[in-house]
Amino acid sequence: MKGGTHEHREMFKMLKRSGIIKHNMNIAGQKGAVLLRERKTQNSGSTVICDCCCGVFKRRWFGTHRRRCGTEQCVQPRAIASTIYFSSMPVSKDFKKDILSKFSGDEIGELCQKNESIAMIGSKIYMKVRARVDKKLEVRRSVMADMRRLAHMFCCFRTIANSKCSSRFSENVDVSVLEMFKRENFDILELAFANYTEMKDGEHCTEKSGLALAVYYLLVKAAKIVKVFVFHLKGNDDARAAQTGDFLDVLHSCKHELIGGAIYNTNKKRQTKLRRVESLPLLSEVQKLKTYICSSMSALIEGNYLHWTSKEFVDLHDLACARLTLFNARRGGEPARLHLTDWVDGCNGVWLDKQRIEKMSAEEREIFEESFVMYQTGKGMNHLVPVQVPQDTMPALQKVTDTATRIQCGISEANVYLFSSTLASEANVSGWHALNRVCQKAGVESHKITATKMRHLKSTTFEGLELPEEKRKAFYSHMGHSRAINESIYQAPLAEREILEVGAVLR
Repeated sequence: MKGGTHEHREMFKMLKRSGIIKHNMNIAGQKGAVLLRERKTQNSGSTVICDCCCGVFKRRWFGTHRRRCGTEQCVQPRAIASTIYFSSMPVSKDFKKDILSKFSGDEIGELCQKNESIAMIGSKIYMKVRARVDKKLEVRRSVMADMRRLAHMFCCFRTIANSKCSSRFSENVDVSVLEMFKRENFDILELAFANYTEMKDGEHCTEKSGLALAVYYLLVKAAKIVKVFVFHLKGNDDARAAQTGDFLDVLHSCKHELIGGAIYNTNKKRQTKLRRVESLPLLSEVQKLKTYICSSMSALIEGNYLHWTSKEFVDLHDLACARLTLFNARRGGEPARLHLTDWVDGCNGVWLDKQRIEKMSAEEREIFEESFVMYQTGKGMNHLVPVQVPQDTMPALQKVTDTATRIQCGISEANVYLFSSTLASEANVSGWHALNRVCQKAGVESHKITATKMRHLKSTTFEGLELPEEKRKAFYSHMGHSRAINESIYQAPLAEREILEVGAVLR
């Protein structure tokens, strides 16, 4: 055998781990099965798997293994519960690692991990949206939220089925998730839907309109998956597929009964509450926050003798992320998921035609010399939205993209995001939390200035200006929506124009 003693030990270690994995895969699912792991201990505890080397360890010892396993790797090892890794459910390893392993240990989380039907539906939703690699964190949160809502609905459905419909379901037989998608059980589903989406306030019950809408469309999505992909057509069970189709027909016909009130309440709230002028941020508060952000970024950058740690890095990327979000009136999660490649493209000016710029006037060329723009995917999948960078934020972005600074502050080399999380994470920072933290430090109430309210403020301010149609189109393109959306959803009603122009005619 070639190689030194170290190479021999590493080779035998990998052979040992390969044997442990094969043995555990063979006994997984058997009653009373005891999984092998790297070291035997007197106290039995939860077992986890390393997603890098596939070693099996006790959870409490995994922190020590992480430091040893990651010494020659750029990817930080992560622990996956052995019950999930060795699960017999026919789902992909990526789904087990990215979704199932992230659920908490509460009742609903364990149901999402162990119930095969919920896991299969979640895996199909995940496979549909996993291609959006630049929205990895949003995809994971969306899929997990859908699975938890489906599990909540099933718990309510099972409780009602066991208590009020004992004649339909035997006490010795567990109610399955698939029973929700049968036409004959739709009356139970209606009660479960009402119980789950109601909010009790003393003796009064109010509907959670947003939750009701999300659950209804989730049921439609899950029923289509049940019918087409997972259980029926792949098993050539046309009768059960037709049964699920009948359920979908009933669900569509009862749409108004289930979510008619939720649609009305949501639209009314959007028109009356969210668009009120009193809900818009005060310009004095906006200016106070801007002054704090700019001064804080300058203080961090100009501290030449400052020893950079993860704390300073987090403070700086929170400030820069909040500045870009508010300056561009972007949605809260958009600038937070900018990639390093977006920054490189902006630095190289790939979006600008240099020949056209050379033909412009001296004043216009000067504007382009001081301007910087990046493009990223917006809310949908079919368009890009711009992110302009003001001059006061350029030094901060140069610092958070500096390779030496990122390594010094513990940023993973595999992290591709401009505003990356620390602790060797591969995820990006949460835009809402970054802005919230900056507002608290600036002494501004965080509920008064949010990304959404800033979009309302800029839409309202812009609509009140006397501008030509071309500039209006450019603004709507920057915001990532149409003029109709801007008028009916974002901007506050221009009451001054109504009184001055229309009121004069009426009088």
